[in-house]
Amino acid sequence: LNNDALAEQLVDLGLRAETWLAIALVPLVEVAWADREIASAERKAIVKAAVEDGIAAGSEARALLDSWLMARPNRRLREAWKAYIAAVWQVLGDTEREILRQETLERARSVASAAGGILGLGSKISDVEEAVLTDLAAAL
Repeated sequence: LNNDALAEQLVDLGLRAETWLAIALVPLVEVAWADREIASAERKAIVKAAVEDGIAAGSEARALLDSWLMARPNRRLREAWKAYIAAVWQVLGDTEREILRQETLERARSVASAAGGILGLGSKISDVEEAVLTDLAAAL
């Protein structure tokens, strides 16, 4: 990361070498908090994604993630993630960008659809969750 201002902003938000893996989960956290509360199924989906990403229980990255799941993160976190993605975009090729875009949106959509709907009917993704997904997609 060659952008000192961005690096400083990320550090201010709690990201350090020990917690860096958590940045990949920001889109999932943002979608989960879209409707101002995190459902149990959404929390489980995010924790599952964390484990798949190598974030172990008891690690500093997991502690940071847990703090994001307990209290809605400051809006600055999403903005910092967008700036981070913009910086990463500059060093990725077209294929890598598309893979990152698809995987990120698929994971976020999975969290959004983990809870919701009425008696299993209708869309499980709320309008506010869809708005967050659209915002994330625009950043990608």
